[in-house]
Amino acid sequence: MHCVAPVLSLPRDLRVAFDVDVVTGGRWQDAVDLPNLGAELLDGAQFPNCAAYETWLIGERRRLSAATETLLQEATLTSISLGKPGRGGMHRAIAFAEQSGDSSLAASAYRHLAGSDVLRGIYARADRRLATAEAAVTVDRHAAVELAAIGGVSRLDQGDVDGAIAIFRRGLAADLHRAHPFLPIMLAHTGRAYLLGSDLGAARRCLQESLDLARSRAWAGVTAAPLALLGHLAVAERDLVGARGLLEQAFARACQIADPCWETWSAHGLGLHASAVGDDASALAHLVDAITRSRPQRGGHLWSHVWALTAGVRIARCSGDLRAEGWYDEAIVIAQRCGMRALTDQLVHLN
Repeated sequence: MHCVAPVLSLPRDLRVAFDVDVVTGGRWQDAVDLPNLGAELLDGAQFPNCAAYETWLIGERRRLSAATETLLQEATLTSISLGKPGRGGMHRAIAFAEQSGDSSLAASAYRHLAGSDVLRGIYARADRRLATAEAAVTVDRHAAVELAAIGGVSRLDQGDVDGAIAIFRRGLAADLHRAHPFLPIMLAHTGRAYLLGSDLGAARRCLQESLDLARSRAWAGVTAAPLALLGHLAVAERDLVGARGLLEQAFARACQIADPCWETWSAHGLGLHASAVGDDASALAHLVDAITRSRPQRGGHLWSHVWALTAGVRIARCSGDLRAEGWYDEAIVIAQRCGMRALTDQLVHLN
């Protein structure tokens, strides 16, 4: 502030409780928990005797709004990939954005919260929040990618493979240059959709593109997702030598970034691999690990937890392992409660 002190006088009731440095130069994990995230800088303050300061303030407000939007995008990406959302900060961001009329910021926060809901298996609320986010602003290509990434995972986890693929395709078509940071993860989930639908050729193409894109951006941790699913694909194709290498590499990278979802996919795949080579003891050990790593207390992807439980039930029953029934009961309760229709059907047919 370069205006002389007597010219600038803040109202006594004005609350200036906002850490600009955290928003513009700090971590999103800290920023989303700021009490006034989304509020306008020095909201309510007027400086009639300092035109230069007024001009500066307008510019700073724009810069702060852009920085907040960037933080919310980063938080959304992390919530999808790592399962570590900051829901309290997002609720506050929505409240302040709506009060200030910043519909773009509110839409970003709604998308973030929808991603958090998908991870926790609250699909109806996630879909409502995505609809609210879509209605709040004119959807540009950037927002279209995020809506598709989150909405596609919601549809896929509920068991609608074809619907999910259609949503993912819309998102991919909105970003032909593959510039959005969501793209490697959305491509991995698109590959998961094709894998679950038994279209192994399409699954491989999407997963390889996901892997190539993550590598081109030097995102070593993100490569864990496509590597893990390529390992599942290799097991399905009976390429057991290739599968083991992919899954071990995926597991190591997932553990490096402590991602519970990708750790689960990798350990799950290692269990399927061990079962395929006839080592039921190792298969159960890997699946126990997958089930443990995907426990909801770790904040991971609930669908992946039920997916691992379902595989555990199959192999444990074949081996006469008494843990099978406890896993079955846990899996069927979660799947039915959340509306994971395809997994529910698989579990019902196991009885």
